[in-house]
Amino acid sequence: MISNKNCRISEQKLIEILNFGNQPLGNGFLKEKDFKNEYFYEMKLGFCPISKMTQLFNQPDPDKMFNDNSSDTSSDSYMSDDISLTKEDILNTDNFNKTNFNKTNLKNEFNSNNFKNNCMKPKDIIIKKNYPLKEFYLNKNKRLKFTKTDILDDKETKISEIIKVPIYYQKEIKFKNKGHNKKQYNEIGDVIFIFDCIENDLFRIHNYQLIYTKNIKISDLYGEFSFDLILPNDKVIKIECNDLYKTDLIIIKESLGLPIPNENKRSNLYIKFNIIYPDLNDENIKIIKKIFS
Repeated sequence: MISNKNCRISEQKLIEILNFGNQPLGNGFLKEKDFKNEYFYEMKLGFCPISKMTQLFNQPDPDKMFNDNSSDTSSDSYMSDDISLTKEDILNTDNFNKTNFNKTNLKNEFNSNNFKNNCMKPKDIIIKKNYPLKEFYLNKNKRLKFTKTDILDDKETKISEIIKVPIYYQKEIKFKNKGHNKKQYNEIGDVIFIFDCIENDLFRIHNYQLIYTKNIKISDLYGEFSFDLILPNDKVIKIECNDLYKTDLIIIKESLGLPIPNENKRSNLYIKFNIIYPDLNDENIKIIKKIFS
């Protein structure tokens, strides 16, 4: 087995992304008497952040791969024709004709300043936090502290930084070029904040709309009644209800929901009414049928 920890093109160290463990050859069809001597190799997949290529860390021994039982690609006319057509397509592209594509030139390209200017940024710093509904409703900025890598005196150092962040429900807040700064990358990474709401007993959230469910009796469908509702900011509002049976059992209060990101306005508050039906005896059922007949 031939092992290689570095990319075969850029010669940079590979990053392990998947390990299938010991695997037999895919085309190694054996006779039963040869099972005990079956060849295995560690099938470990790596990724090169410079060439952007995936490749195996370990290459099976050639003399084990091509045995009497292995399939022979050269004898497959369909595969040979397909490979030939693919080769012609690549050779006829403008980009291929402009460059002498050999291994030496590829390595020089990967190590050049032009390539480094386009290489990956450091991994984003992703910070997830949960807050009570009141924090999202008030929509005040928070000063949040996080740790990142930066270059100080030509050395990579861990430092702490504080950013003022607007609090929006389940909205990804990104600060570009505020993340890791590392020597092997030409660009500075980003910082991403994602906020979620701690479960609330009174309100549900849907697309920044607040939904409040009020239980009522059948008798509440007729006539007038009111009740006090405490908003997430502790403000009390009075909800007036009149002949709910004529409605869809929903009252909408505009601009009393959560703030909508980038729109400088609030969503709506929906008050849904849930009828609690009583258990009735036969006599009561007769009365109700008589009333509604």
